[in-house]
Amino acid sequence: MRLIVTNMAPYCQSICNHNGTYNWNHLGNNAHMNRIGHIRKRLGWSYEKLAQEVERVTGVHTSRQQMMKLEKGDRRLSDVWLERLSPAMGVTKAELLGESPLATVGTIPMRLMGEVQAGAWKTALEYEYDDQETYGVPVENVKLADRMFLLKARGDSMNLADIPNGALLICVKLSDFVSHWRDLKSGDKIIVHQVDGDLYEATVKELDIRPDGVIWLLPKSDNPEHQAIRIENQEEVFGVNDQAREICVHAVVLGRAVQMFVD
Repeated sequence: MRLIVTNMAPYCQSICNHNGTYNWNHLGNNAHMNRIGHIRKRLGWSYEKLAQEVERVTGVHTSRQQMMKLEKGDRRLSDVWLERLSPAMGVTKAELLGESPLATVGTIPMRLMGEVQAGAWKTALEYEYDDQETYGVPVENVKLADRMFLLKARGDSMNLADIPNGALLICVKLSDFVSHWRDLKSGDKIIVHQVDGDLYEATVKELDIRPDGVIWLLPKSDNPEHQAIRIENQEEVFGVNDQAREICVHAVVLGRAVQMFVD
């Protein structure tokens, strides 16, 4: 049996576009011929968001006004800007200039690996291989296709973040997604593991990095029983021992698979 996912709900601020397809390069032609505006809107990005992504990828200060002028043709789309915009938006220079068609949406197989608690810490559950169902997931760029996997959320601690009990979460391991944990952003949904001796637990939470260096792992729920988890040391949440236990971010949640039917 193969289940087909016909739509997705995106969660990760860096890579997901508004209609449920993805830019796997991690997260814009001169005015009358360029696709900056089309691709920006498809990604669901504002001018400010586009500027932030270009600056994050290139390390070069970029402003909202620059993005607006490039899109409208009030500023020349030079080779330098093509080099900056292309990786930030996850497209080729030719696609950006309208010289080649944009990649069309395809469907890739993805396995449901197990369950994760949307609530308090709970023992991580990984299904036996033969029990792992396969889902077809629509994506635009399959750069990370062989490293994506699904987890089923259990609980209601993230129901206000469009992660209801039973939701299928599209995930990728942290190490496959970013080169360093500091590349994550507040608002990203993450799978966090806690290891305490022989006890191996997991939960899904929203990341909140405060200016004072404190990390909060936040529930997003209308159930007041769920509490935030406070991490004093930023390194602690990515693998440094906290006395007897170890807390680490295992994966980033890219979206939620919805509207399924049996093939």
